[in-house]
Amino acid sequence: MKRVLLVIVVLGVFVVSLPAQKSRITEDKDIPLIEAPTDGNFKAGALVGIVSGITAGYRFSNWFEINAIGGWSWHHKETGVLGLNGCITLVQFKAGDDVVLPLTLGPQVIFVVGEKIIIEAMANLRLEYTFSEIPLNIFAEGGGGVRLFGDSWIAWHGALGARYVF
Repeated sequence: MKRVLLVIVVLGVFVVSLPAQKSRITEDKDIPLIEAPTDGNFKAGALVGIVSGITAGYRFSNWFEINAIGGWSWHHKETGVLGLNGCITLVQFKAGDDVVLPLTLGPQVIFVVGEKIIIEAMANLRLEYTFSEIPLNIFAEGGGGVRLFGDSWIAWHGALGARYVF
């Protein structure tokens, strides 16, 4: 009964507020445009591995990047996974004239939600390459650490991925 009453009140407030708008509902209004950054620092794509799904990251400088992961785990059945990591560039390998492969290391936290709730903290090592001719970034990453909450204490991760560079 409380839910029904709440829905009626919310709909009532919405309907009552319509005439209070400065323009009529059939007239166009200016809507703010939010643009994705196009400075080459934002990346979004997919990864496949122990955790598979979507990934997005932003490089704040030539030595620091933050990445987020959302998807599922092949290791933990029937689960959803959220993750966050920070990557600090340790060294850049030069292979050829314009090929640079940054090697990064940083902390990663993974939240697994399903039959059980699991929280893992690990060190994540990544080797990546961003093509100069096309806006594509590919990477391989892996790492190990501890399970802070769950049934065992060992945690590990590995994935291959590709991201579009904005």
